[in-house]
Amino acid sequence: MDERQKIYTGFREVPRLVGNREDGYRREFRQFVVEVNGKILDPRYDLAKHSSEGFAWGHNGPGAAQLAFAILCDCLGADAAKQYYWAYKERVLPRLTYDTWSLTEGEIFAEIVEIQANAPPPQPEPEPEPEPPVIPVAPAPPTKKPKRKRKARKPKAKKPRARKPKVQPSALMAVGGGV
Repeated sequence: MDERQKIYTGFREVPRLVGNREDGYRREFRQFVVEVNGKILDPRYDLAKHSSEGFAWGHNGPGAAQLAFAILCDCLGADAAKQYYWAYKERVLPRLTYDTWSLTEGEIFAEIVEIQANAPPPQPEPEPEPEPPVIPVAPAPPTKKPKRKRKARKPKAKKPRARKPKVQPSALMAVGGGV
């Protein structure tokens, strides 16, 4: 085995109690831990976030997707990881034992070669249909809005006013005795 080959190891961390008697104790643990040659594997949340809970294995859930992506990013690079992590997750991670496991870089490469061999050949993209020719159309002449016809108003019927009787100046003189 090559001395420089990476070895990926996964294990379940045993929970531990943290705290003190006055404040109380709480359980603190990272349930699933993956190391690469003794160092914690970066989950690469900056490139893909499938699980905020961290890694998992033994099934095809979001934790397994995050683990497959992180392993392939570390081993092959981000571009290859984006291309193959889903197939790798479905093919390899359900087979890993629940408590502990280890994979070498060579085993990971062998699985990727197998995935590439079983992948359907890439289909050429269909050529886009040519766009129909654009026929210039002269703009339509501006249309004037028809004027609104006013309705003819009917003259209002005038109501007869009650008129005050006119007082004759001669009558005033007779009553008042004016000069």
